[in-house]
Amino acid sequence: MPNRNSFWSAFWLEVLNRKVFFIAVMVFLGGGLSVVLMCDNQTLHLFLNGFHTSFLDGAFRYLTWLGDGWMAAFVVLWFLFRVPRRHAIFFALSLIVSGVFTQILKHFIFEDVLRPYGVMPDQIDAIAGVTLHTRHSFPSGHATMAFAVFGYLALLLPRKHSGLLFVLAFLAAFSRVYLSQHFFRDIVAGAAIGTVVSAVGFTLAKRLLRSDRWSKRGFRVKSK
Repeated sequence: MPNRNSFWSAFWLEVLNRKVFFIAVMVFLGGGLSVVLMCDNQTLHLFLNGFHTSFLDGAFRYLTWLGDGWMAAFVVLWFLFRVPRRHAIFFALSLIVSGVFTQILKHFIFEDVLRPYGVMPDQIDAIAGVTLHTRHSFPSGHATMAFAVFGYLALLLPRKHSGLLFVLAFLAAFSRVYLSQHFFRDIVAGAAIGTVVSAVGFTLAKRLLRSDRWSKRGFRVKSK
């Protein structure tokens, strides 16, 4: 079992090896936290939510699916057949841990925190076909899942994909604000959770499951 110091050294090494994605995440989280602390929550939401167009309405209705559980399940299935077994296992575990942790926060710790439509229903411009929810706002589950999925992929895939993966994660998270399903603070918290858990999961996969058995690609049922 690796000691604590060597684990965190490996953790930061993996993160720094994918500079584009994780520097972008740090800028987003740092800037986002500063904005959240300086601005009124409702005023910030109305400002960010005030740039609607027909094109963006349609685009964000679909982009939000990038942070949905079905999207995560699809990527898990791809992992099962296309990547080393250790990453398939720890990717799935990363999604489960980040998802369960977020749901515990939403439904037990911050159970009474309302979503934008629950706080100011008369000021929200609803988009056709989007059902607005009122409770369990903090943190955003879609933002958590998007940054967990694309964060792990940023560590696994060639570096040249890091920028695109951040853009996809950010758009999925921001769609929750655009669609008035979450406040900006919710997606910042979700992005932090998803990113940290995915990076920890990736580091554990590389350090704990080193044998040839776990380095093989895919899980195949042996014929009798």
